[in-house]
Amino acid sequence: MKVKAIFIVAFCLLATNIQAQENHAFKAGERLQYDVFFNWGFIWLTAARFDFTVQNTTYNKTPAYRLQMAGRTARAFSMFTFTDTTKVYVNRKTLEPYFFRQASHEPDFFNIHRLTYFSNDTAKWGVFVENERSRREIKHDTVTSNKTAYYDVLTTLYSLRNVNTDDWKVNHRITMPMIFGKDTLSLQLRFMGREQIKLRNGKTYNALKMRSALADGKMFDKNEEMTLWISDDKNNIPLMVETKLKVGSIRAQLSNAENTVHPIAEVPKKK
Repeated sequence: MKVKAIFIVAFCLLATNIQAQENHAFKAGERLQYDVFFNWGFIWLTAARFDFTVQNTTYNKTPAYRLQMAGRTARAFSMFTFTDTTKVYVNRKTLEPYFFRQASHEPDFFNIHRLTYFSNDTAKWGVFVENERSRREIKHDTVTSNKTAYYDVLTTLYSLRNVNTDDWKVNHRITMPMIFGKDTLSLQLRFMGREQIKLRNGKTYNALKMRSALADGKMFDKNEEMTLWISDDKNNIPLMVETKLKVGSIRAQLSNAENTVHPIAEVPKKK
C-alpha cells in the first residue's frame, strides 16, 4: 500500500492555486509511463508500473478532460500485488475538478473512493466523499472550507504542470493543499536547484530538484523526506521521485512520454 501512496503524493508536490487559462502544458492524447523500483540492500526490484493519460470528454454537457492514472504491480514483485485506477473529470479551461474516482484492488481487499466537488454561497470549496470497502457499507462525509480549496491528487498533479518556475531561486518554498480520503493537509516543498539526471531509459534530462517533508499521519512516518525532479521546461513533467523507508527505499522514474505539448528538456548525447 505504501508504494502507491508515496508514488501518488510525489506527483502532487508543486501545485499552487489553480488559475484559469486557455493554454495548458499538456493536451489530450498525452501519455506518461513510469516504473517504480524498490531497493532492499543492494538489490533494486521493479515493483510497479503507472500510466498517466489525458482525454477529451464532457461532464454534464460541459467540455472536460478525463485525467487518468492506472497502476499495477510488476510480475517480479510478488511480495505485494495491486491494481489501481484513478480518474478525475476537470473543467477543460480552468482545470477545476468535478468528480474523482479511485478503485484499488488487492488479493483480499478492494476500495472505491469517490469525491464529488461542489461550491455554494457559504463555502469557497466543498466535496461530497464516498468510500466503499470490501463487503462493507458505503461511508459518506462532506468536507468544506471557506478559505482554501483542497483538490485530489490528479487535479493537483495536472495543475502543477502549469506552474511558472522561471524565477525560482534556491530555498524557494511552496505550500500545497490537498485532500486524501476525507482528510485535508498541506505539504511543504523546498526548491533545491537545477541539475542533470540520467534515468534508466538511457536519457539525460535538465531538471529542477525539490525536497519535501511528508505529512505525519496515516500514510507516512514522521520526518520522512521525499526528493522530486521535474523537467526544466514548459512541460514540468515529473522525471524521478525518491524516498527512504524504514526498510529500503522507493524510486519512481519516467520510462516514456508521448504526445507532449513541448519538447522535453533532454540533454543531447555526446557524439
